Amino acid sequence: MSQQIARALIALYWFTFEPVFWQTTKKRWSLKGKQTLFPFGYGLSYTKFEYSNLKINPGKISPQEKINISIDVKNVGRYKGDEIVQLYIHDTVATVARPIKELKGFERITLEPDQKKRVNFTLLPQDLAFYDINMDLVVEPGIFEVMIGSSSEDIRLRGSFEVK
Repeated sequence: MSQQIARALIALYWFTFEPVFWQTTKKRWSLKGKQTLFPFGYGLSYTKFEYSNLKINPGKISPQEKINISIDVKNVGRYKGDEIVQLYIHDTVATVARPIKELKGFERITLEPDQKKRVNFTLLPQDLAFYDINMDLVVEPGIFEVMIGSSSEDIRLRGSFEVK
C-alpha cells in the first residue's frame, strides 16, 4: 500500500475536518477557508420566487409523532419557472455532533407568473433519528431548527419545533 493511500485512509478514518488532498508529486494543499463555487442545490432561473407563510404543526411533538411543515411559494417574476424547494433541519442540542444542515425533503414545482402554491413536507420519526454514542437509533428531545430555501446557502425561511 502506498504512503499516499495510507495517509488518505487515516484521514478518512479519523474524520479530519480540514479536507487535504495529495498530488502524485507529494505537494499538499488545503481547502480550509475556501468557498465552494456552487452550493448544494444551486440553480439558475429566468424568474424569481418568493417564500412565505412557514407553518410548523404541531410545535411540540413526542419522539413517535410526525410533524407537518408547509410554506407558500410565489412566482414574482415575469416568466414561467421551476423551483426546487428544499427542507433542511438542524438538531441544535444533541449528545453527538450533528450536521449543521441535513436535507430532509425537496419538491420541484412549476409556477406561472404571479401564481402561488402551497408546498407541504412531513417529517417522520425516522427523519429525526440518529445513532447515539452507544449506536442505538434514537430521537432525542430538544429543539430542531427548520430551514427552507432554494439551495443549501440560500435559506429563505427559518423556524423551529421541539421534541419532548
